[in-house]
Amino acid sequence: MIDFKWRALCAVSALLLISGCGAGTKSSPGAVGEPEFGGSITLMTNKDPRILDPGVMSNQGPQDGALGNALYGQLVASDATTGEITPELAESLTSQDGSTWTLTLRDGLVFSDGSPFGADAVAFGWDRMKDPTLGALDGGHAAGIVSTTVLSPTTLRIDLVAPTMQFGRTVAATALNWIASPAALRAGPRAFDNAPIGAGPFVLQRWVRGGALDLVKNPNYFDAPKPYLDTLRIVPTADQNQRFASLQSGAAQVIFEPTRLNEQRARDAGMTPIVVEHSGGIIYALNNARGPFSDVRARKAVSAAIDLEQFNLIRSGVPDDPDTLFVDSSPFYDPDKKIHVHDPVLAQKLLDELAAEGKPLSFSITAYSTPESQRGSQALQAQLLRFDNIEVTVESMDFAGLAARLNSGDYDMSITGMNGTDPEPMFYQRLFSQSRGNPFKVVDPQLDEALAQGRMSTDVDERRRAYGTVQDRLIELTPFILYTRPGSALLSAPTVGGVSFTGLDSPSVAGLWVVAGD
Repeated sequence: MIDFKWRALCAVSALLLISGCGAGTKSSPGAVGEPEFGGSITLMTNKDPRILDPGVMSNQGPQDGALGNALYGQLVASDATTGEITPELAESLTSQDGSTWTLTLRDGLVFSDGSPFGADAVAFGWDRMKDPTLGALDGGHAAGIVSTTVLSPTTLRIDLVAPTMQFGRTVAATALNWIASPAALRAGPRAFDNAPIGAGPFVLQRWVRGGALDLVKNPNYFDAPKPYLDTLRIVPTADQNQRFASLQSGAAQVIFEPTRLNEQRARDAGMTPIVVEHSGGIIYALNNARGPFSDVRARKAVSAAIDLEQFNLIRSGVPDDPDTLFVDSSPFYDPDKKIHVHDPVLAQKLLDELAAEGKPLSFSITAYSTPESQRGSQALQAQLLRFDNIEVTVESMDFAGLAARLNSGDYDMSITGMNGTDPEPMFYQRLFSQSRGNPFKVVDPQLDEALAQGRMSTDVDERRRAYGTVQDRLIELTPFILYTRPGSALLSAPTVGGVSFTGLDSPSVAGLWVVAGD
């Protein structure tokens, strides 16, 4: 009945968050046949969680995707390739005008401790994410919600700050998709980290900070007979070489890869990675609100000075050179709209011009403390220091520290991301002038108008025109430097089935299974 209702909703897509319905996430070409029950899998990712509060976690693979999906499940799932939305804990999410939305949950949902999971829990989770003191990484998305109103135990009304027909994409791709027990959250962060209560397919058994998280099957999970596994171990390992070696040795059965290096190694070893390619990508943000990058000439000088192919060859071993905002498979791709052109002559001309005005360029690059990020930032520094009238330093920080600096605007040039199969929700969140999640501090009325048109329309041609304007304004303003596409990949042993992505690039874990005896 639920499936039929969702298909019926697909027939009236003008009322929905989505441009299409159906297929779910792309599956692994590993183990084939009917899923088997039992067993355990070790999944390696690249980041140790700072906290298990879903309001503070990040629903992206490079952050907390697999863990969040395991503990909290999803209100809706989305195909990481097509963006199509399918129901999970939610039965439907609809709107007539893009300003007011109705979320309807499935009947009979419970948290892992057996307590009821209802619309009041969703309202509590979303409302608390708006509180700046929480430090929610996706707080800017939550701030787009004016109010939530519980209409019934399973029905929630959502009123938005600005209309959008793409709100479902926002839920699917952010921590809004993860709901925890309000009672467990009220007990405080220490108690919650020891016993997080969600409605996902797994329950935390043990967490050694800086080490593995051991999870066991949730007997109260709504989508029986999933999960197929008895236990799931998530092991954070920053070193990409160690992750790949663990897969080869059998110490891990699935590894998440946020870079392209191990993807190619896997192909060379005869594996078939599950890959998600997004428009946008990983970028160096330039702080438009303060010197030196408040001057567009400084932004254009740095952009023109960088040889991305050589930079990425040193950084990751792959000579990536993205020069357009959208990948060629996107309906918004335009090969003539180049957001990056390597032009050392122009770079030096602009640097000399700034110096002649008494403003020689001097700034700091804030990078992650991971080996790859350090290699990349040092390679970038070396390229830039070949020019006259420029000074560049590099500082390193952990994930949480760097995110805090970006959010506060206390940086010159720093790493962040802006990517997705569709521009929504990330492009609006990152570029709209009034958005809390705009790390570039860019303010441009033409850009704002185009972003608003793109998120409100459901017509592909109208959206294509809107995002054509977005690209034109980015070429003119140069608020960031896109340096690589986030070619996130899941690599798995041939004995593992059900490997897939959801959201932006979060591993979906409920459907994982392993061949008996392995």
